[in-house]
Amino acid sequence: MTPSDVSVTRSAAVPSAVPASASARLGVGLLLASDAMFFIALIAGFLVLLRGERALFIEMARTVPLPKSIAMIAFVLLATVCISIARGRGRPNRFRFLLFGVICGCVAVALQASIYINLLARQTIVAIEVGKPAAVYTGIPIGHAEDRVALLGQRAELDTRNINLHRPLPEALHWTPGQYEIPTSTISQQISDGPWRNVYFAGYFLLSASLLLHILAATGITAWAVIQVARGDANELLNATTACWRYLSVTAIVVHVLLLWPGGW
Repeated sequence: MTPSDVSVTRSAAVPSAVPASASARLGVGLLLASDAMFFIALIAGFLVLLRGERALFIEMARTVPLPKSIAMIAFVLLATVCISIARGRGRPNRFRFLLFGVICGCVAVALQASIYINLLARQTIVAIEVGKPAAVYTGIPIGHAEDRVALLGQRAELDTRNINLHRPLPEALHWTPGQYEIPTSTISQQISDGPWRNVYFAGYFLLSASLLLHILAATGITAWAVIQVARGDANELLNATTACWRYLSVTAIVVHVLLLWPGGW
């Protein structure tokens, strides 16, 4: 056997290297699969709590701003469409579609942040004055002094003073909208619609905040892809970015259908 025959035999025995594109796709697939297990665990925990507090979840879900939530999902889907289209375009159009995708991602983040601001700002207050029925107020504080709280919202009288604000308010209340000044000495309970109010809001903030962080990360990756496209070619980065946004679109729809319409699960 000649040396040339040995070299041919050795080269034939060595397996061919895996293409870099295939390795990248495998890595992205494994990352998204592990992340999907994270969301599946969160959704499973939410469903377990929903089974025990269905009435609470249905009532509390009505207080979440529905138009902003739908708009947020719409912008996530729009960002996914733009980034998917950018893959098949030339460099100038690719840059424009990616940039529009970044803008859509930023708008989605801003909408979810505004929902948090609304929920955390909204206060529910129980006030008890001597010789008068107890009253419950719900709305947005517009002023706060040492001896009183100014609130823009609605007021209803209570038949009992024993009310738990961690539970839904009675349905038979007669609300009167207006601007009210509540003496701080009469306030017996006060709470906002944060994760500390009840298990629904705890689950809502946990699931939606996890999704929000993912959208923020995907928007950052897309912004990096915009820079790479401006410098030259970024095909592999675009493939990974597109896969991430498609995964986020499905996750956003599932999570918000669960959070906003818990009665159907």
